[in-house]
Amino acid sequence: MKILAASLALLFTANLTAGDKGFSIPSEKTVERISFGSCHRTGKNAQIWEQIAKQQPQLFIFTGDNIYADTHDPKKLKADYQKLNQLPEYKALKQQTNVIATWDDHDFGINDEGRENPIRKQSRDIMLDAFDIPADAPVRSREGVYQSFTYGSKGKRLQIILLDTRYFRSPLKKEGKVYLPSTGKDATLLGEQQWKWLESELTKPADLRLIVSSIQVLNSGHRYEKWANMPDERDKLLKLLQDKNSISNTLIISGDRHFSEFSKKPLENKQDLWEVTSSGLSNAGGGWGDKNPWLVGKAFNKRNFGHLSINWETRSVSIQLIDTDGKQVREQSITFP
Repeated sequence: MKILAASLALLFTANLTAGDKGFSIPSEKTVERISFGSCHRTGKNAQIWEQIAKQQPQLFIFTGDNIYADTHDPKKLKADYQKLNQLPEYKALKQQTNVIATWDDHDFGINDEGRENPIRKQSRDIMLDAFDIPADAPVRSREGVYQSFTYGSKGKRLQIILLDTRYFRSPLKKEGKVYLPSTGKDATLLGEQQWKWLESELTKPADLRLIVSSIQVLNSGHRYEKWANMPDERDKLLKLLQDKNSISNTLIISGDRHFSEFSKKPLENKQDLWEVTSSGLSNAGGGWGDKNPWLVGKAFNKRNFGHLSINWETRSVSIQLIDTDGKQVREQSITFP
């Protein structure tokens, strides 16, 4: 055991923090392999973490519903995150892979909740603690959990923007089981301060940019939560990406839907904006009745995770959807300048 411990310590000395906090990537490191996923109920389909580890990702991104707490009780929220962090298969992944995260409704509060959550500030602190966010990290000095990370140097610079579509989101309009469009000055997904931050982030140099949204941005053909519920906010995001000339090198990653798909929307500048939705790590089987106007290929509604392989020489990204048996079930390649 002493020999094994010494070997592990030697392997991870440069990047392993104390305790079970896991592996971290130096900002100058070139990133080529990223896995991601959403909708994870701890203890259900734990073997998915072993399949993720086999892909040897340098980075894993939780895109929301990372636990299913569904609560306004901080004690339960903490306990559910503790269960996640004690899961052997997940702990093993953390020892070789940097993990970053945003949230969605089930790990923020209760189903489809936004800023009306009465414990949103406590929920935020619990979430940041659960993912080992340092006390001096910029996100700790503001409201919400939005963050950005940049890896690599010029020519191979990757920026990852984690949006928070919960903390500031205004209440939704609903008729029966269908969400209706919300417009007007008070209708917002990101909130004023996050919008200013995002605009600033998009001015930073990046060869490839990943924007992570817990809910779908492009797919407007369903009755559930989506950016299209706030059409002005969605238009604002797409316009901002165009104005900042950030379409050709941007990929959107989302979750939430309990199924997975690729979407591609042509924008006014004749460039295509791509989105990959991967859901869920444990909760799957959704997507029935969707009429996604921007769907590419066929959706997949069994348990899965997403994986990106970046080729910096050919300026291309292979986006794969992989099931619980480690089988690639969908694949799409895109290029960037």
